Amino acid sequence: VLRFELGKPHHMTCVIRNWLKNVNSGLHISRTAHRLESLSTRDGMTGAYNRRGMELMLDHMLRKAAPEDNVLAFVIDMDRLKYINDTFGHADGDFGINAICSAAMSITRDNELCVRAGGDEFYVIGIGAYDPSEAEKRIAGFYEALGQINASANKPYTLSASIGSACIPLASGMTVMGIIRIADAKMYENKVQKKMQRKD
Repeated sequence: VLRFELGKPHHMTCVIRNWLKNVNSGLHISRTAHRLESLSTRDGMTGAYNRRGMELMLDHMLRKAAPEDNVLAFVIDMDRLKYINDTFGHADGDFGINAICSAAMSITRDNELCVRAGGDEFYVIGIGAYDPSEAEKRIAGFYEALGQINASANKPYTLSASIGSACIPLASGMTVMGIIRIADAKMYENKVQKKMQRKD
């Protein structure tokens, strides 16, 4: 910011001292504002967007979207969180939530959102020129990432999650939350199927 010729003596005048104080104060205010904005839009435990952050980012994404774009949404819900909390403690429950978030983030592209929508529920949302077959590839990627976490965690339990997806054109007139509800219904079907299989 300041430049002096090498070899020439310079003196810190009152004007320069005050100027540096003002610059320092401005940087401090900027850093504080950025931190407060981050705290208001991000989940403190996982680093994913919270619901407020999701709403702000979706508004920005929708303004930039092309009429022919699709909305690709995933709803991911951790399985057996209560069992892990009750059996192994809440620290392990938090570990599980963070692991599910990490797997969700691994399938989230730079122009998409990973959102902690509730305690153990996450959304991945994108708006763009998606092919409907994209969803199956992402779901496979999610389970692969979660499998790697399980393999390296060495826990006495296996982390799992249920997932549902929807890929709907913006031109359909459906809201993003309406599309998320479709993905949520598919996630619930996935969870019910798993429970039935465990009973067999």
